[in-house]
Amino acid sequence: MLKKMKEFRKRHFYGTSAVAAIALMLFFVFFVPVYFAPIAVKLPCFSAYGLERVRNTIGAISTLTFVLIIVFPICYSDYKDFKAKKKLQRRTLLDYQKKYQYYVDLVQSILSKPEYKTIDLDETWVKDFDLYIQSLAQICKSSRFDFTDFDVASCLMCALMSVFSRTEKRSCSFAFECVRTLISEPKAYEISFLLGDEAVLETIYSYQKVELSALSSTYGNAWLLATLESCFYSKALRHSSTLTFVSDFFNMLYWRCYK
Repeated sequence: MLKKMKEFRKRHFYGTSAVAAIALMLFFVFFVPVYFAPIAVKLPCFSAYGLERVRNTIGAISTLTFVLIIVFPICYSDYKDFKAKKKLQRRTLLDYQKKYQYYVDLVQSILSKPEYKTIDLDETWVKDFDLYIQSLAQICKSSRFDFTDFDVASCLMCALMSVFSRTEKRSCSFAFECVRTLISEPKAYEISFLLGDEAVLETIYSYQKVELSALSSTYGNAWLLATLESCFYSKALRHSSTLTFVSDFFNMLYWRCYK
């Protein structure tokens, strides 16, 4: 119930919530005492107190009920959400690496290849990866789009590119090599949000595996890398636009190889 109320407030912002809260407050504080006081005063146990005193007593009880049932649970939920966000902000690099251990291992396996061993990769890429995952998950959730490994690959690609200097000529090639597995064996995920709005992904189904080697003969690696690089460095695309564009691009590559 609280989760639904919280989502409702986020979706419709505070205007609708304020109107609903005022309506409930008027009902509890004014309507309940006015309606029930004349009934209660007729009872033998309350007849000696008088209508005004009974009305004030019911009004106080109604107000307390309103606070306990409506206001307190929402405030407490917001407080827990606030504490969770603060805790997330205090995460260390090691915390991020543990959370995304699979992707860290994937990147390290590519980094160990002879052609990429001399690349000096800034380990803080995993922080950007988390930021991009949270951002794109919010977009997919609000738009009711499936969140897939094409989205994950986009976030990983952009996170790796963000820590490279533009003078590093192998940056795009290395980043694309890291996401090839995700594109060729993609999964779809269900998104849920924990306290602090931390996105959690749960696999719901897997796509058929494809061979991306056909891309080289169809498009050529140079064209693929040039397209991705121009997208990442384009000033016309904003942060979220870049993520969604690259995700759609990976989606297209997959279906080009699908048989």
